[in-house]
Amino acid sequence: MAEAGEFNFGSVLGNSVGEAVAFAAGLAIGPLLAPLLRELENTTWSEYPDRPLDPETVAAAVAEGLITQGQGSPEAAFTGTSATRFGYLVELARHAPAVAEALALYRRNAYAPTGAQVTRDQLHLSYQKASIDPQWWAALDSLALEPYTPQEIALGIVRSVIADPGLLVTTLDTSDSNVPRYAPVDIDPLAEAAAAGIDREHLRGLVGQIGLPMSTQQAASAYFRGIITLGAFNQSILEGDVRPEWAPFILEQARQILTPHEYAELYIRGWISQDVMYAGTALHGMSQADSDLLVENIGRPLAVHQVTTGLARGGTHGGDYAGVPEPYLSAIRQSNIRPEWGNLAYANRYTYPSYFVIKPLVSSGAITVDEATQIFENEGWPPDLAAKAAQSFAASGTTSTSSHVKSASTARINAAKKAYLGGALTVDAATAEVIGAGETAQNAAYILEQWTAIKQLEATVTPPTA
Repeated sequence: MAEAGEFNFGSVLGNSVGEAVAFAAGLAIGPLLAPLLRELENTTWSEYPDRPLDPETVAAAVAEGLITQGQGSPEAAFTGTSATRFGYLVELARHAPAVAEALALYRRNAYAPTGAQVTRDQLHLSYQKASIDPQWWAALDSLALEPYTPQEIALGIVRSVIADPGLLVTTLDTSDSNVPRYAPVDIDPLAEAAAAGIDREHLRGLVGQIGLPMSTQQAASAYFRGIITLGAFNQSILEGDVRPEWAPFILEQARQILTPHEYAELYIRGWISQDVMYAGTALHGMSQADSDLLVENIGRPLAVHQVTTGLARGGTHGGDYAGVPEPYLSAIRQSNIRPEWGNLAYANRYTYPSYFVIKPLVSSGAITVDEATQIFENEGWPPDLAAKAAQSFAASGTTSTSSHVKSASTARINAAKKAYLGGALTVDAATAEVIGAGETAQNAAYILEQWTAIKQLEATVTPPTA
């Protein structure tokens, strides 16, 4: 008898030596017989292929639509599985969408085709397939309604789409607005934020982050206009997206300076030097070459008629206001005339007498025909016409300067005037008398115009009553 704790080979190998020898022989030759036994087993199964499938596999085949439940139930019976139990296996093998997918489908019922909407029972089936305890189903149902994110709530408060629960710094009076207002959403923003795990103070922080101040350029402009203080400008930097170290540079960049156009105008008009203009336009990144082009574009020339009269009067084109003394120089520059036109503008400074003033000057010998011709050219007359007009004045005169000749001509003209004003002479007859007295046809036409005006004026005068 074996002592306690010793292995009893007899209990395993048998009590007889023969049994032990037989067992040992079987163990020794087992590996040698395994291929022969496998071949025998394969041959047997091939001749008798009636091994049943396990019921879980058959249930999966039914769930996937490969066979019907009626076809699968007899197969499951070969393994001792009843039809009822097989039905359980089939239901277990059928899957539903994951809970998250089922909730998303349920939310989209409004967009689903008719008959494809997910029912509450189907939603609960997805919970059941996920092995979720029914006590959680009602809470899961609340996930079907997607709340605003905390960021959306904060932005809605800033934009007045969601009623402010007292998180903004101030409110504005819109009672007299003539613009239709978007009606605020009827939700509790604090409760909505709490659904995302955000309390009031955290929501207030989001409102402060999403709501922005006026732009840095606007704030700088408001500071320069005295609307806000320097501290308020700095506050706009700190409440915006710009790092504080840029604040003084932004303030200086926003300071208003003259435009390149204005610098060029000031230079052309003589108020600043060219170097000062270059420095001012450089503040806008403009090169000296472009500044010169701007001057050319802004500075104006003279009118064509002024060019004609200026050249006739001895003016020259070109140069930097050459030969123009003060105060004419300042007047020309400040009228925005470019330098090359300055001398011609200066030559136009005088006014010349009219045609009717020049004629007696020529006739009396006060000026010569050549001088009269130059005067007409100075007024812008074509040279050939100026010469003809001056010559006509000389041709209309007499060779005698006798006082009797002048007296006779004057007497005849006075008589013609009296006869015309009295109605004894027509316009044509009076004109012939004036020409006969030594006047040109042009002068005669002018004299008759004046007499006609006198005649019309006298006709309007009411004679005094006796």
